[in-house]
Order: sequence, then C-alpha cells, then structure tokens
Amino acid sequence: MSSNPNGPKCYDAKLRSNTTLKITADEMYKNGLKSLSFRKEKIIKIGTKTFKTSNFDSIKLIISDTIKTFKSKEELIQYTKNALSRSEEKLPLYFNLITKQKYKIEPIPDYAPMAINEYQKPIHKDVDSGVFLIQLYDFTHQNKGLIEALAFHEVYPGHHLQGGIQLELARSSNLLKHYNNGGFNEGWARYSELLADEMNLYSNDTNRINLYFKFGIGMIVDPGIHAKNWSQSEAIKYSTNFCPNLSKKTIENSILRIIVTPGQMTCYGTGESVFLALRKKAEEKLGDKFDIKEFHDKCLENGSIPLNLLEKNINTWLEQKR
Repeated sequence: MSSNPNGPKCYDAKLRSNTTLKITADEMYKNGLKSLSFRKEKIIKIGTKTFKTSNFDSIKLIISDTIKTFKSKEELIQYTKNALSRSEEKLPLYFNLITKQKYKIEPIPDYAPMAINEYQKPIHKDVDSGVFLIQLYDFTHQNKGLIEALAFHEVYPGHHLQGGIQLELARSSNLLKHYNNGGFNEGWARYSELLADEMNLYSNDTNRINLYFKFGIGMIVDPGIHAKNWSQSEAIKYSTNFCPNLSKKTIENSILRIIVTPGQMTCYGTGESVFLALRKKAEEKLGDKFDIKEFHDKCLENGSIPLNLLEKNINTWLEQKR
C-alpha cells in the first residue's frame, strides 16, 4: 500500500478499521516484536523442560522433525472432538457466563482443498447451531498441535463461546447482538488459545510449543509488506524462520492473504495483546481479590465492542471494585 498515492495514511486507516484502534504502522511493528518475544520466552521455557535445551534454534529443529499428523480423516475429527470435550468440561472453572448455544462439526468438502478451518456463528438464538468447519483434505500433513489450538480458537473458549454470549446477552442494542469487529473477535480467539494452555487442555508439551510457534507474526509481516516495502520473498523467508511447524504452502498462502487484505492479519495479535494487558492490569490492581471468571465475564458481557471501549469498561469495573 505504501507505493500507492497517499498509501501510508491509507494503511493506517486499514489498521484502524481492522483493530478498532488508532495505531501507526511503526507502532504495530514494534508491538509485533514484543509479541514475538513473549512467544519465544514461552517456547524456551517449555522446551527447557521437555527437550532439555534452552536454545531456541535447537527447539525449532526438534519441532520441525517431530510434527505429529493424522492417519485418517476419522482420527482428525475425533482428535478435535476430544479437545473440545476437555475444554467444555473445564469452562465453569474460568467463566460464569457460558453460552447455551449448540455447535456442530462439519467437514469442508473435498472440492475446496484450499479452504481453511472456520467457525460460522448462529444467527438466531436457540434456533441455529454454530458450525465449526474443519479441513480434512490433506489430513496426513495436518499438525496435531495446531489442530488442538484451532479447536480452542474456533469453539471453546474461543469464537463459539464469545459469539453465543454476545447473541444472548449483548445489552445496549439489537445491533450489538450481530455487530462484530476483528480486533475483539480474533483477539479473543487468540487469547483463548493461550487460556487453553493455562487450563491444561493441550495433550502434551509438544502441542503447547506448536501453539506458540503458531504464526504469531501478523503484526510484523503485515506492516513489513505494506509500510516497509518488504518483497513477497522477504516476507516468506521471515515467516519460515519463525514457523518450523507450518508447511511452505501454508506460509505462502498466508503471505498472499496479507498482500490482498492489508491490515487484517494484525487484528489477531493486537486483540490478544489487549486482552492480556487488561488481565495483567486487573491482577495487579485486585491482587488476591482477582477472580478470573469475573474478569472474563466483564470482557464478554457486551459483545464485540471496539477495543478502546473494552478497555474503558474494564477500567470502570476496576474502579468500582476498589
């Protein structure tokens, strides 16, 4: 975008429309580096315990050599169901608000081999079901760790839980029952992947490491391409260097997605960072009176609101608690 007339301002506008925050490309890039550092610390901590090495490059090599995949479509489906069953069972330990909306798992048809897993939320309360569409086409190359992270991202405690609560409880207007923005929705879903680690939902430490290697670089590569004039090959090289658990094709498709939808890939990490920062602030201010269930309810009770309004609401709640 930067090479187009008025491109830098247009790109900043795309960042705002995708994240709901006023943020420049340089700020986004710096935030991305912080997020990457956070993920590296997690990887090294788990790798030291599991693989007996704190060397980041060594952990990358081990992960790239030990990717576990599926032997059948049926195994992939059951693996997903098992992960979601564990998650649903533990929801009451982390949430007071739990949606009554149902969901179902459906395979993406084989005629759409490039389609990716996605969640379609119910439109009418107590009538429709949420649908988790999963890709079965290339099951022999699908990473078990990433499949678990996707299940938590798309259903529990991610999109389905958040979307169901929004449909049932959004209070301000009917609009809020259906209005969505990427910064909140995708940010919550990415936060949910990390929360699932805290809830001990991942099958093993290798899957946990795969979670933190999972393409957490949108905040870097997106402004790299559209504001810093990275070439497509430079973006692919950078992404490959941090994502040993993703196939070459997956990375290439992700870069194409960034090229044709400027700013969209930044909403995941941006929203995740906001939820993490607000939780840290609440924990510090409330101390031993911090209640994780109450915090999550306060985040979700008004639906998919802009992130600056979410921050305002959490600050008001903290003042009331004091």
